[in-house]
Amino acid sequence: MPEPPAPPAPATADFTPLRWSSGVLYVIDQDQLPGRTTWLACRSVDDVARALRGGRVRGTAIGCAAAFGVALAARGALARTPPPAPLELRRELDDVLLR
Repeated sequence: MPEPPAPPAPATADFTPLRWSSGVLYVIDQDQLPGRTTWLACRSVDDVARALRGGRVRGTAIGCAAAFGVALAARGALARTPPPAPLELRRELDDVLLR
């Protein structure tokens, strides 16, 4: 699988291991550091879970990546027609947190 292109740089010059662009969470694959900077494109909560379980996200970025994973799960659930009822959405998000 070819590496995804680096996501657009943020407006500031600050370094960040996570970037959100066009509904995709990009995370730096910390297994590749320090020799190479590779960005992983996480388009779903399952992609985020794999990156976290695989140790590709480390340190303080873990909590941030997990929060983005919950956001991706909610976004996917709310995009369905009809959208889930509030209690159903809560159950789905609880399931995400247990993955």
